[in-house]
Amino acid sequence: MSDLRRAERHQLQFQIVFDDGDSYNAGHVEDISATGMFLVSSKHLAPGTRVRLEPVETEEDALFEVVARVVRAEDLTTRSERDGQEYHGLIGLALEFETLDAAGQHEVRRMINVLEERAAAGVHDPFLGITVTAPAK
Repeated sequence: MSDLRRAERHQLQFQIVFDDGDSYNAGHVEDISATGMFLVSSKHLAPGTRVRLEPVETEEDALFEVVARVVRAEDLTTRSERDGQEYHGLIGLALEFETLDAAGQHEVRRMINVLEERAAAGVHDPFLGITVTAPAK
């Protein structure tokens, strides 16, 4: 099976809030790239659904709002454990960022860099109430 990914995946794990047009929901990001992310949530969304990923902080303006589209939804119940977590009843959502202009692409890359720096330093995010971490390689 060939890998059709267009951008390098960054294994950064953090919480995010998203709006699917009907309700606000929370999810856990497993990885992110310049073109999308893989989000784990209890909210099932059909492929093609547009979601607005909300900023998780405003202090440094490091994270920003972006619109994405669900390209794949995967029932994670069959995963007994992954990254030390139970996945019973959770859905994995492969999200593709909607068309981003050059400035938007730059902002996504900047956000990834900020998150990687925080993960390397084990920085505690006061808004999320967690320490942003990157898994050991």
